[in-house]
Amino acid sequence: MINRINIGCAIRLSKAGSQDLLSVWAGDSDLVQYHSPQTWYARNMINEYTQVTGSGLSLPVPRGGILDEVVKTYTANNVRGQLSYNDSLFRHGA
Repeated sequence: MINRINIGCAIRLSKAGSQDLLSVWAGDSDLVQYHSPQTWYARNMINEYTQVTGSGLSLPVPRGGILDEVVKTYTANNVRGQLSYNDSLFRHGA
């Protein structure tokens, strides 16, 4: 699941103009992926790390499915200046 928040700030300079100053993004995401024992990914991980020892096999990755979970939290601060101006003096035919 992904959650995201966007906060911005704009200042009205006059009836015709405005100034955008700051934008802040914050959010988090949670990615859960399950690889069943029948998938190539799970079988390959188990086989790749299996070791032969004097007493038999050592399985650092246990037999069964593999659950991957990644949780990310981020904040992005963007500062930008944008001046917008719209006046009837610049309209054609006025």
